[in-house]
Amino acid sequence: MRQRTDVLGTGRLFEGINGKPRNRGASPFLMCRAFLVDNGVMGRRLTLLALVLLLGAAVPAQGQTATKSLVLHFTIFQEATHRHVHPPAGDAGDTYSTKLILTNAVAQMGKGVGGHEGSMDFAYSLNGSCGSTAGCTGTTDIQTLTHFLDGTITAVGVKVSLGKRPFVVQVISGTGAYKGVKGRVEIAPKGDPKTDYFLTLP
Repeated sequence: MRQRTDVLGTGRLFEGINGKPRNRGASPFLMCRAFLVDNGVMGRRLTLLALVLLLGAAVPAQGQTATKSLVLHFTIFQEATHRHVHPPAGDAGDTYSTKLILTNAVAQMGKGVGGHEGSMDFAYSLNGSCGSTAGCTGTTDIQTLTHFLDGTITAVGVKVSLGKRPFVVQVISGTGAYKGVKGRVEIAPKGDPKTDYFLTLP
């Protein structure tokens, strides 16, 4: 049994090697008015002009594609973490894998707070070292694959600092409803067991 390596530094998020899953529980996370002027002929002209401007703003310019922004906030619950040892001896070069269960931190995706939305396969390798008291130093390479009911999102981070929160990984691909997605995923903001998605969909 190797010493616990707590990369996220929360003391709650990542288990020791081959540890037991965490107890699960719900931990919550995260119109404008339009006025039309109508004053005789001038009012009707202003109203027509407003509609033209509104329609012009809604239709993308020629050669451009309309996009949709999507922000998602989740509380994460961790299953067991597994260590995969590689030479040389010590933490450097070793890889770790775990699964994070995603539940709504706010009402979203058609479900209320605490609703189960999917999971994230989370794997990382150390380009540094971790100690039981001093924490972790160096960088880590992170690979994630998020599974939702309507598709998946793959995001990676290279040489992510172990001393900075959140851990930010860049979205590189998606499937299903997330095909063509771009954006980023922020993991453990302020060291909390949370994950935020900032996405742009085609």
